[in-house]
Amino acid sequence: MRKVAFFAAVVCCIFYFSVNALAQNTQPRYIGMTNGVTMGGSGQTWMNQMCISTWGANAHMCNTDQFFGTAGNNKSAANERYLWVQPVLHNCVNTGTGIMCTEAGSSALVEQSENYTSCAAWTSSSDSNGSAVQYNPGTGWTLQPPQPCSSSYHVACCAP
Repeated sequence: MRKVAFFAAVVCCIFYFSVNALAQNTQPRYIGMTNGVTMGGSGQTWMNQMCISTWGANAHMCNTDQFFGTAGNNKSAANERYLWVQPVLHNCVNTGTGIMCTEAGSSALVEQSENYTSCAAWTSSSDSNGSAVQYNPGTGWTLQPPQPCSSSYHVACCAP
């Protein structure tokens, strides 16, 4: 009976750790940039398609949480000035004069209307700005001030 109980405990531990390992591997992580560049207003569907064309069926445009949570010291875009990323806003507060938020990669609390934006939901290449990251050998990856949507950059791609 003790052998059966011991065996059952071992099987449970193996199952528990293998399920946790599988779950951890399904979280989206930064895998690299697209082969081509695109303007910020080209649409998120197009940006996702560029990631799929470069990295396969599960790839998509990274959001800032996915990117900064997994990019680490990956220098795949070291020669590129910027990569487009999907903004994710956190810690929004109403100050009485407006909504203020922060975004992953930035500690600044700024007005939501001036925050790291997405080129009017990635549909406008004029009169708006979008979120971009940059790799600097001295500081690593940083969120940049919003970039003009008329600019052409590679897209940061993530996949499970």
